[in-house]
Amino acid sequence: MKIRGLQSYDQEQLLFEQWLRTDLGQAMQACENHLLQQHLQQCFGVYRVHVGPGADASSQLAANMARNILLSSHSGMDTQVIMDPHNLPLATDSIQALVMQHVFDMAHDPHDLLREAARVVMPGGRMLICGFNPYSSWGLWRNMRLRRGRPWTYRFLPAHRLHDWLSLLNFKVNDTSYGFYRWPVNSNKWLQRTVKMESFGEGRNWPLGAFYVISAVKQEVRIRNYRPSWRAKIRRPQLGMARMEDQVKGQLKSKQSNG
Repeated sequence: MKIRGLQSYDQEQLLFEQWLRTDLGQAMQACENHLLQQHLQQCFGVYRVHVGPGADASSQLAANMARNILLSSHSGMDTQVIMDPHNLPLATDSIQALVMQHVFDMAHDPHDLLREAARVVMPGGRMLICGFNPYSSWGLWRNMRLRRGRPWTYRFLPAHRLHDWLSLLNFKVNDTSYGFYRWPVNSNKWLQRTVKMESFGEGRNWPLGAFYVISAVKQEVRIRNYRPSWRAKIRRPQLGMARMEDQVKGQLKSKQSNG
């Protein structure tokens, strides 16, 4: 499932973060963080982890959690750990909230990446996935531009495909939000004139936004080993000499019956 033109993940994250500094990238990121803020209010626990381009900004969002950890593939201003998202330096079932921002759009093996992300989320924890929507004006623009430049060279995974993969990993999708209904024109004047389009589409949550935010909860599975009930009903034979009390009781009963 590799896409031609994609470099290593750390290089792609650097190029993506450079695009986020453009007028179009900043507008898209502001809308994405607005939706992430709403989903983070439903996350509870101690630790939340942010992975992907733009995670340095989303990690500053308020949430009902004590500590947040920023993981990146390169050394940034607020990066705490440098890593590869395909091998997260986290223990199994240790994170209450995991935010993955456009990581699957740049990954060479999204299946392996999702399995690794599902491993670190504890039962009852949440995974928030941000990705580009192929069924939008951005997806149409991507096809017209023939995948030249960023972010048009990235993989635009449909949300329903991620829903299927998450269900196989014992995740339940609670909500899918869509955002940024403006055309992908890198012009501040155009973006300011089309603000009403954003408010009109966001209120209806049409699946035509440039990106989506998937909120999924890891289901808890408990396995208990029960002993078969028929074992308790079996009486083992007692071998050996009879007790003195049983012998005395037997003699008294025989005397009473003879007397």
